[in-house]
Amino acid sequence: MVSDEYSAALNSCPYLFLVSHEEAPDTLDLQLVVHEARVENERSPIETGIANIDQILGDGYAVRSDPSSREFTITFENYIGFSIRSESYVNAELEDDYSKKLRSYTKSAFLDFIDTSTFAQQCLDEPVLHFAVVCADHVVDVACTTPPTIEWNSIAESTRQ
Repeated sequence: MVSDEYSAALNSCPYLFLVSHEEAPDTLDLQLVVHEARVENERSPIETGIANIDQILGDGYAVRSDPSSREFTITFENYIGFSIRSESYVNAELEDDYSKKLRSYTKSAFLDFIDTSTFAQQCLDEPVLHFAVVCADHVVDVACTTPPTIEWNSIAESTRQ
């Protein structure tokens, strides 16, 4: 279950980058890994790889993770469905709380999709919940019946390759 401390730590991050998502091999668990990111203090050239655009854009403040940034592992047990969307095209939900990186919903367009495209509601004794992990470039929507578990350490301490 999401503790207030872990949820607060995730929500305190200025930005998150989705690093990976994977399903556990023997279960229906979904595991997300996200990295905390911050705006750098000094301006640097914006490099898109297209010289004309780079010249127009000039310098900016990069958003990056570093070894002292936190790495969060978010596990959704027995998920029903998930979706990863580009944050550039996401329609906001009416009840979005923009102060949170981990959002929860009891009503949403995603839950409507899950309801019409699965039979989960008919065979589960618990209500289906919608959690969204909001990252700088992606929004990950997950339908499940229990809140996720969250673990974290610094990127430098990570056991990930």
